[in-house]
Amino acid sequence: MNTPLRLLETRRWTREEALERYSADVVDFWFNDNPNPFYDNAAAIYGQRKLSYETNIDVRGGTETTRY
Repeated sequence: MNTPLRLLETRRWTREEALERYSADVVDFWFNDNPNPFYDNAAAIYGQRKLSYETNIDVRGGTETTRY
């Protein structure tokens, strides 16, 4: 299980802020169907914990020279 010591800060852009820094076609790509797009990559990686699970498997087969 990975747990970060310190996460990077995130920034939420408004459309106006993005237009001040990037071209309109780039801004349109991210903002057209979402007025304030935001995705927290660190939360996606570190925000989830593994589910507990147990798996049992029994496999038999093979040929005369190979058995498993």
